[in-house]
Amino acid sequence: MTKKEKILEDIKNNPNDVSPELLHSLLIYYGFIHRCGKGSHQIYKHPKYTYMMLSVPNRRPIKAIYVKRAIEYIDDIIAFRQMGD
Repeated sequence: MTKKEKILEDIKNNPNDVSPELLHSLLIYYGFIHRCGKGSHQIYKHPKYTYMMLSVPNRRPIKAIYVKRAIEYIDDIIAFRQMGD
């Protein structure tokens, strides 16, 4: 298990108090591209899966609903990779 996978498991167990930097690093690790959003949100898209667009506020800590949605998208990416695309 890599360090990023361990962090992902920790976040799944406790989606509260996640910093924007930590979530950003996980999304980048799993292939999401960061696009600066307007205002107080950051936008993430995955190049292979265009339906995945995630908007995350810059506030600390990020609300659990945003973290859970990011985890769902990351889990989808992992599942697609395991299927062999």
